[in-house]
Amino acid sequence: MNHGSIQRVSAPRALSRLSAKFLCLMLSMGLAGAGPAAAGDDRFSCRDFRGYRIIDLNENSYQETFVFRSDEDVLFLGPDSPRRKHLRIDGGRHVAVLGGSFAPSYGYNAPTAAIGTKNQSGSIWIEGVSIDNEDSYGSDGIVLNAAGAKAIPATVLNTSIVNVQGTEGGRHGDIIQPQGRISLLDIENLVGSTSYQGLFLTRQEGVSYGGKVERIKLKNVQLEHLPGGDKRCLYLIAVGGNQQIELDNVYLTRQPHVSHCSGGSFFVQNSAKVTGSPEYGEPESAELSGASVTRVSSSGGSKGKAVAASYRAASGAACGQ
Repeated sequence: MNHGSIQRVSAPRALSRLSAKFLCLMLSMGLAGAGPAAAGDDRFSCRDFRGYRIIDLNENSYQETFVFRSDEDVLFLGPDSPRRKHLRIDGGRHVAVLGGSFAPSYGYNAPTAAIGTKNQSGSIWIEGVSIDNEDSYGSDGIVLNAAGAKAIPATVLNTSIVNVQGTEGGRHGDIIQPQGRISLLDIENLVGSTSYQGLFLTRQEGVSYGGKVERIKLKNVQLEHLPGGDKRCLYLIAVGGNQQIELDNVYLTRQPHVSHCSGGSFFVQNSAKVTGSPEYGEPESAELSGASVTRVSSSGGSKGKAVAASYRAASGAACGQ
């Protein structure tokens, strides 16, 4: 595969060689929920957020950290224009982020993640977000339940996370990294690109901010190596440590620098039990299933363009709100 043709991309273009049909589906901004699967590609299934405290990030563009009691349920409505600050959610019971464009910009002292969650007690739900870390060197895309001692479910759905960067000797940027206990990590309809690591999901007992995920489900996932990075084995998915992992329609690009790496771009350590396997090469036949929405799309980028159709407006219309 000619990696010289891969370019650093803005948030709406997560992988440079995806088929037009797949890219359109992946970047659609529709609401998919925890209920029954949608009947077709143009329908939603809606989660019930009644009783949640609602925070509109269009009205909180500069606040970086939000702190909540352990019994609070909180719903963040993502910004329509790219947010140049990171978002840190500290505490809360059930915490959700719906939609929006995140493009943090830090010349120095970059944050841990574009979206960071810490010490939640109930669940984490992140859906329909677009993250571009081009201007936040070494930041993760998403950190899940940092320091969380209680195992909770976490879902990342219909999301793109691009331009993650890092080095082994410096900042370790990951597309997604749990840093606390997670009972089930469910990632569906994800596009990501990185010059360092991808989904660092290895169970790290004994490490205070190490991820401790018990079960992992990856469905409709596309991850790509960007040019540059360390001249060593770079893994787009890393799992291990008495975990159960299910892979369904997972596509990876091949190792960019070293041809003989254990597992290719998918590293499995010790006692992890894996069902399915990743595919390599051009994913021309890849399609999303379930509750993706093709009629609502985003034209937002990392340089200040407004999102053409708000995720919250689309979900509200479809859910009869």
